[in-house]
Amino acid sequence: FNDKFDSNRNPKEVVKSNKPGLKNGLQLELFAGVEGANDYYQIKNGIIMAIHERGVLPLLKYDGITLPSQKASNIAISKRVYRSLDEPFSKCRMYPEKIKETDSEFYKKTLNISVYSQKLCFEICLNYLFIMPICTCADPTIPITDNRIIICNNESSLNCVKNQRDKFDSLKIEDSDCGKY
Repeated sequence: FNDKFDSNRNPKEVVKSNKPGLKNGLQLELFAGVEGANDYYQIKNGIIMAIHERGVLPLLKYDGITLPSQKASNIAISKRVYRSLDEPFSKCRMYPEKIKETDSEFYKKTLNISVYSQKLCFEICLNYLFIMPICTCADPTIPITDNRIIICNNESSLNCVKNQRDKFDSLKIEDSDCGKY
């Protein structure tokens, strides 16, 4: 909802709500799927919702909240923005969307699909360095950066993804190759 670009990558106008209250904000009615149809791939039924900046591709496993199916949910939110200072105070950049020649391929792949986020960059790195070479397919929970990528979709390949993710999670970030990017 309210994406920065339409399906042709043309800029879209922002939809705003300026009045508080139950009847003035965004109201959605969502169909959560047919019971039994997707049970193999999910732990529980419901919707995962993430509120994020326009243009950012959220990682729902980190940024989302779970809403139950067959229930009405009212959620009130407020916005708080944190900005890291750039050099010399940190390694953060004032304009992370500007690609430098020295940027890693994962940094560039991140910017090709979203506004930069460190979590997304780590996930893309995990996919390319740990999961795809061993499992010969990609983790279905990580956004794809290339339409030629095959998504893992059976029990064997999903177990492989879990094993590779567990191996990655047991490493310290700085000890993995992804910590260098």
